[in-house]
Amino acid sequence: MFITEVCILLVLNFLGIRCVWALVEDFLYAFDFYLNKERQEGIVTGFKTKQDLDQNDGYAAIIKYTATDGKEYVIESDNYSFEKPPIGKVEPVYYEKDDPTNAMVNLERRIGIRFFVIILMLAMLIGVDWIFVPDVIN
Repeated sequence: MFITEVCILLVLNFLGIRCVWALVEDFLYAFDFYLNKERQEGIVTGFKTKQDLDQNDGYAAIIKYTATDGKEYVIESDNYSFEKPPIGKVEPVYYEKDDPTNAMVNLERRIGIRFFVIILMLAMLIGVDWIFVPDVIN
């Protein structure tokens, strides 16, 4: 029984740490993008629609922005919501100066959510170990 419980805890910890690591990588990539890339104001020109599993429509903004090279580019947000984005709304767009097609929107939201989930998952991992490891050892 002892070996089985230890193996289960090790597997859960490994999977939990792997999930946290993936979130940390994404958080660091987005944070680096936020700090080191060009920022321009973009304008919502439309939206795309996608249905979720319950057949509810979700809407993501299509944003047009002008890079420092003077050319206009379009980016589709990957942030879906149940409300249609208002046409004409100004949104910040972050992009690489050398490759303006590599752009991101909703960075502040993405960074904040990733940070919160990382902290939550670490707390859960520590909590699971703190609660179950003494029982397994005794």
